Amino acid sequence: MKIILARCGNGYSGCDSEEAFLFDDEMTVAEINQEVWCWACENAESFAYVHFGWDEPYTDDDYDDYIENYVNYDWYETTYEEYLDWCENWGYEPRSREEIK
Repeated sequence: MKIILARCGNGYSGCDSEEAFLFDDEMTVAEINQEVWCWACENAESFAYVHFGWDEPYTDDDYDDYIENYVNYDWYETTYEEYLDWCENWGYEPRSREEIK
């Protein structure tokens, strides 16, 4: 099992997020990148009002531009110990080492 810690944002203060992902060992870097990108886009969508304004209309092209130019993310594979620290910091119940193997 691969333990991935990821961060994302949309360029606006307070709109950042962090997440821990657990992926099968067979997952490629490209597949992990795609999963994390989708998560980052979902986060950005939840904060689209910060970019566009509350109840302001926008087009699909406006939204695509927002995603392309404002969404940022990064991730890295980490150790079980760092995963435990991350869970403690964010108040999550970690999976056991046996569950992750």
